[in-house]
Order: sequence, then C-alpha cells, then structure tokens
Amino acid sequence: MIRRTVLKMVAISAFSLAISGCGEPESTVELNREVLTAGCGMCLHGKILGAGCYWAVEYEGEVYPVSGSVPKDHENHSPTGMCNMKRQVRVDGALRSTGLAATRFELLPPDAVPDAPKFTSEDVH
Repeated sequence: MIRRTVLKMVAISAFSLAISGCGEPESTVELNREVLTAGCGMCLHGKILGAGCYWAVEYEGEVYPVSGSVPKDHENHSPTGMCNMKRQVRVDGALRSTGLAATRFELLPPDAVPDAPKFTSEDVH
C-alpha cells in the first residue's frame, strides 16, 4: 500500500513538472548598441549573488547581473572601478529575467572621477 502511494506521488510530481515546463517561454529583450548604466551588483546595488563582485546593469528600473563578454582586467576598486562608481556602457546581448548575456560590453569614458576609492584591495567581499 505504501509503495503504491509513493509511486502515485512520484507520478503526480513528474506530471506537474512536465506541465509547468510547458508555459510561456521566458521573454528576451535583444539589446543592440544600447547605452546602460553599469556598476558592481554587490557594492553599488547591494545584491549579493555568491562571493565577490560582479558587473550588473540597470534597465528600466531593474538591476541585472551580466555574464559573457565583460572586462576581465578591470581594476574593480580603482577610483573609476566598478565598485566605486557607476559607469555608462554600450552593450549588445540578450536580456532575460535572470540577467544580461552580453556579446559586447564597452565601458564609456567616465564624466568625472571620484577623489578616492571607497574600497581598497584589502577589502574582502
């Protein structure tokens, strides 16, 4: 009796998962040479996604983490680094609810440079 009940529960769970996967596909916004504001998702936006700093962009009032083609050698904690100031970026890519998959992420020159960084390389995030 218990085995039959467990089998029914497993079958119902599998059916429910199959049905839930048949919903509307996730909407995607294709960005082409779009200029957005970017900065550290953790330091400037307070959104912790794992351990460490990461690029995030603002789009229509929401903050999205960025994956894909992002600067790898950018000095995060320099005065113009992603952890100290928001920067304008020109991006190409696919924006979904989970984030921006960037095929292009071009940092535009900053308008002004802050006097001193808020963080040092000794800070642990």
